[in-house]
Amino acid sequence: MIVVFNYVDTLHFYYTHLSVDRGGAQPVHNGIFIVNGEPRKRIAGIAADPALPDRDWHHVRIARNAQAGSIEVFMDHASAPLFSTVDRTFTCGLVGIGSFDETGDFADVGLRSDDAGCEPGAVIRPAAVK
Repeated sequence: MIVVFNYVDTLHFYYTHLSVDRGGAQPVHNGIFIVNGEPRKRIAGIAADPALPDRDWHHVRIARNAQAGSIEVFMDHASAPLFSTVDRTFTCGLVGIGSFDETGDFADVGLRSDDAGCEPGAVIRPAAVK
């Protein structure tokens, strides 16, 4: 399952992929990724435990502080993020949810923003690579 955020256009956005796989086992699963005018790049999560280890319902919280550049993905009310990074490439944009080849359901989706008046696409910079 995926959550897309700071979506500027089809070639500029972040997403987090939540999976039954570890990032080390499947290089495009279970992590935070950036699409910045080229194929996706992982920017966090390679060693994280699977985000969705079973078919139960899970609570997911993604905390994005665009000013600080932090991106944190929390699972099931954990106090520490499952994966996190700092990247200031995109500071504004749309949010979306979906999946690749998996099936899953979303319920009780909420969104809170302190910068609802931002203008996506104003600045596009090369991604910080870690």
